[in-house]
Amino acid sequence: MKAYAILDGGGVKGAALAGCLQAAWDKGVDFQGYGGTSAGAIVALLACIGYRGEDMRSLVTDEIEFTEFLDDGGKALGRLKEMTESSRLKTVWALWKNRKLLYTLRDEFGLYTADKLQTFLRKKILQKLPQLKEESGISFAHLKNAGCPPLKIMVSDLGFREPRIYSGERSEEQNGPVIDAVRASMSYPFVFQPVRMNTRYLADGGLSSNLPIFMFEPERQNNHLPVVAFDLVASHRASVSKWTFSGFCGDMLTTALESGDHIVGKIVRGVYHIRVNIPDGIDTLDFALPKEKREALYYKGMAEAHQFFEKNVPEWAQAQTTIQKLQALHAPPSRVYPILRAFAAQLERDTPARKIRVSVALPTPRQTLIVTYQYGMSTDPDVDWELPINFGWYGKAWTTRRPLIADLNLGGKWNMTQAQQNKVRADRKTVFSTPIFESSLEAQSIDDLAMAGILTVDTSTTLKQTEWDSDKKSFIIGEGKRWADILFKVLS
Repeated sequence: MKAYAILDGGGVKGAALAGCLQAAWDKGVDFQGYGGTSAGAIVALLACIGYRGEDMRSLVTDEIEFTEFLDDGGKALGRLKEMTESSRLKTVWALWKNRKLLYTLRDEFGLYTADKLQTFLRKKILQKLPQLKEESGISFAHLKNAGCPPLKIMVSDLGFREPRIYSGERSEEQNGPVIDAVRASMSYPFVFQPVRMNTRYLADGGLSSNLPIFMFEPERQNNHLPVVAFDLVASHRASVSKWTFSGFCGDMLTTALESGDHIVGKIVRGVYHIRVNIPDGIDTLDFALPKEKREALYYKGMAEAHQFFEKNVPEWAQAQTTIQKLQALHAPPSRVYPILRAFAAQLERDTPARKIRVSVALPTPRQTLIVTYQYGMSTDPDVDWELPINFGWYGKAWTTRRPLIADLNLGGKWNMTQAQQNKVRADRKTVFSTPIFESSLEAQSIDDLAMAGILTVDTSTTLKQTEWDSDKKSFIIGEGKRWADILFKVLS
């Protein structure tokens, strides 16, 4: 099963994301691209360049010592935490004692440069891609030319106050040094200094979107692949009678990082959202997290992702053909068949058409439409009909985005070869095809809606006898839209 992976931020909890990816790979998910924010950006990079299995587990649980990425081993961060948690009587003394730390925050906007992390990431890239050792600044284009799948990194542009996606994949997305983009994405406010790239000041991508499930939306308009989003969910803070300043700041930042993604997640469809509940007592900035807890996080992510796949999409592991994979992504045939049968029965009852067949064709990553669900076609040659996306009556309805009623004896007008047309059962005389649109609250017209597939009815009755293009025209178009809307709800 092909999909895109999106990994969210979570600081030192990122080891769980590596476990999530391993569970997906175990289930046969073939990720066509990786996107991430903050800790998710680091894991996305490692997965993109080829770390898998034991290599990935060992890297995130054994090799990474987070305190080594802090210039002083974490002393300044410890003093900052201590200062924010000081009692009122000690506050003035705490401020005076840590005045140099405050000067650093004032002048550099963060405690650490994370130079050691950048050195570590370059070392790991070259272990997998030694051909890039002569490149001083490894770019997204270098990774692409080395055969890596697309990588997208979310950062926040503080000067322009907007999100930036670094990938080099599209004209509106930024190219540049990969390690700098990852370094910027994980620049947790006040802990790591923002990254300057040309005239831009870049910081934690989570400030813009901690779980950017929309990253591959332009690509999905063409290939319709699903997104698997891995989300690290911290335990909710219990009600307290009094906040500490440290607790207030932490909750405020967490809300800023995560709340917007809850809204976006309700809008973007085709997303499989896997939430990994992080055990209590593991904080985003706990850089001294011991190996045993990192390992526990890795296996926690793996276990919860495995459970999700087994419970929600068990078909993914068994799907072999294109049709099976599409059915696994949308709905089992048993849920769609009764709807198609009911539509056929209605048309035979309310119009003169007879021997009706009904089908749903869905788009594939190959830029084709393929019959994925059907009623009345089980023994017919075109039960698995697949055509380029602008061929046949399916393609006509898809490209015009409008319902189509036609006589099937149009020959070359359907842009098909004779062999393609010969697959259609010989007694078919009339066809009705209509788009299945994705519903959207923001759409002003059908031209603003994305299409999910094509609903098609054909019959052995001639066009004139069906009355579909005369007395029954408004009826069949209206009912076609109604049944298409029902199908979208089932397929989504």
